[in-house]
Amino acid sequence: MVKTTTNEQSVNDTRMQCNIDSNTHDNTVEILKQKGDEFDWSSYQQGLVLSAYLYGHICSQFIYLSLTRITGPYYINFISLLISGLLSMLTPASAGLGFGACFAVQFMLGVLQFTNLVIYSMWESWSPAEERSKLLSFATSGCASLLLSFMWLWLVFESPDDHPRISETERRYIKQSNAITCMKQNGMLSSLTAFCVWAFMMFFGWLSQVIVRRRNMSVINTRRMFTLLSMILPAALLIIVAYTGCNEALTVSLVAISAGFSGTSSAAFKVNVFEIAPSYGGVIYSVISFISCLSGLLAPALIGALNNNKNLLLRWQIVCWIASIVNIIGAVVFLVTLRVDVQKWAMVDNNQQSTEYKPL
Repeated sequence: MVKTTTNEQSVNDTRMQCNIDSNTHDNTVEILKQKGDEFDWSSYQQGLVLSAYLYGHICSQFIYLSLTRITGPYYINFISLLISGLLSMLTPASAGLGFGACFAVQFMLGVLQFTNLVIYSMWESWSPAEERSKLLSFATSGCASLLLSFMWLWLVFESPDDHPRISETERRYIKQSNAITCMKQNGMLSSLTAFCVWAFMMFFGWLSQVIVRRRNMSVINTRRMFTLLSMILPAALLIIVAYTGCNEALTVSLVAISAGFSGTSSAAFKVNVFEIAPSYGGVIYSVISFISCLSGLLAPALIGALNNNKNLLLRWQIVCWIASIVNIIGAVVFLVTLRVDVQKWAMVDNNQQSTEYKPL
């Protein structure tokens, strides 16, 4: 396990505010101490490992654009998925080798994430204009599911007793630890959030197609509506989350719903890339991904600053407000500059356009 660096006083203060059973907390802490600090990494190193994927993903934008000059996105995506799968399986072993090895593996995983860029590059040729928002939702979900299905078969087993690659000490720790309850709760929370994102993305992707096809609303107003749903509404929900305090059920519900509505972006700014510049979808999405990955560079500094505050609930209020403000600013900029027709700079003469690539 990674050595915990949580401020114990802040945990105690929050425990008192939320009336958490001290015996349950103390038992969990004692179990973790008995397990030992297998990975004695500082909070700074832990932040770097968590951000390594995004560091690599920033580089992937430039690498992808360079590779498309050599071969088409078809082979690029195959190689990306193949090597990513292998690196994912090496992640536990890399952590055992040390911080540097674990960081390198996570960094390379970020470098090789070309799938979304490939989808945007190929979508102009494969998606009818009126069905792009729905098909984009299905394609994004499908690619993720395909990759995760193989990882699931390789890494997950019915129980610790069935797993062939964990030590006897770890097996015994998992079975005997009272902290297993917390693990189950965290797993359920993560699953609920992911399910909401998937469900909302699929439903609203379909709804967007229906609205556009039936002419119930103009295309530009459809994009505006889904921008409000995918950016402004989640921001409002996060602000509410900041003040739900110790109400676990309400907090979890609001976070899941907020994450779910963020999935409707496939019918907003994501599909808009194809409307304004269908021939440059991959390039534009590379720029979008590059900017979005900058959050990975800023996160460690932000967490370090927030750690100076001993009130854990106040920290989360600050986090919720920052996320909400970023969402609102992004939505306002997008709505002000929104266009749905092909821009002059993106027009390509079909007689001169070539989709041939050099073979590998």
